[in-house]
Amino acid sequence: MGSLVGEPPCWDTYPLAGGDLKKLLEVRKVVCPRSLTAHPAGELPEERLVLTWSQPAFQHGVRKNRRIPGETGVESIVFLNAMIQRKRTMSVETLPLQLGPDANGMLLTPEEFDVAEGEPGWRYELIRGVLIVTPPPQEQERDPNEELGHLLRTYQEQHAQGASLDKTLSEHDIHVGDDRRRADRAIWAGLGRLPKRGESPTIAVEFVSRGRRNRQRDYREKRDEYLKVGIQEYWIIDRFHRTMTIHTKRNGIYETKVVSELESYATPLLPGFEVPLARLFALADAWDQ
Repeated sequence: MGSLVGEPPCWDTYPLAGGDLKKLLEVRKVVCPRSLTAHPAGELPEERLVLTWSQPAFQHGVRKNRRIPGETGVESIVFLNAMIQRKRTMSVETLPLQLGPDANGMLLTPEEFDVAEGEPGWRYELIRGVLIVTPPPQEQERDPNEELGHLLRTYQEQHAQGASLDKTLSEHDIHVGDDRRRADRAIWAGLGRLPKRGESPTIAVEFVSRGRRNRQRDYREKRDEYLKVGIQEYWIIDRFHRTMTIHTKRNGIYETKVVSELESYATPLLPGFEVPLARLFALADAWDQ
């Protein structure tokens, strides 16, 4: 999630003097590594300014030249013009967006999301241009997820056909068009190489969280989205219903299989590997005791 460099257009007028710009910088809590001194209108220094806004919403609004409600409304647009209105173009380089729980509901482009930096301890998704910030999975989901990761890596290292597994990562962003979904686990198989950045996994795994909204997201929304982008298998591990649901798409044919707690699931994508459901559910249950 680096730097965005924008090239503002040329302007013929300059509404604020340099001294006013410095004042606005201070009022808006903008940090500038270079000191600004007073300059007559239209005579700001030629050097590039590197700016960091303390509030992500303010930074986003200024860079997109949108009106932000409240005290950073019209002033923010005037503030932006104060930096860029000149007879020659001046580059304004902004540091990555700093995201946190307060940024929930913020409007972002996929490019902005991909370079943003998120405060640790939260999950970030981009759905139809809106940033969704949620708490991290609970121990009942994280523990069996880590165990699944351990089993997969053991298979890769010790099984005769372990080379079928290329890579597995937890808490991985999956690109679904312009959306960004966070999967509990992503598995790449059959590539014979490391996956490329942004490349869809072969298998996506979700551990169902409590709540009707979470169930709808995992069972319906992510199913449609994941299979649409070429994910071959989608595993839904549900400790509440004690089942594992597998959605597959092979040769254009969709299939669904449900495996009970007392069964194991074997996938042709990872020959010789089985998912031991009872073992995973036991780890989740231990946190409820």
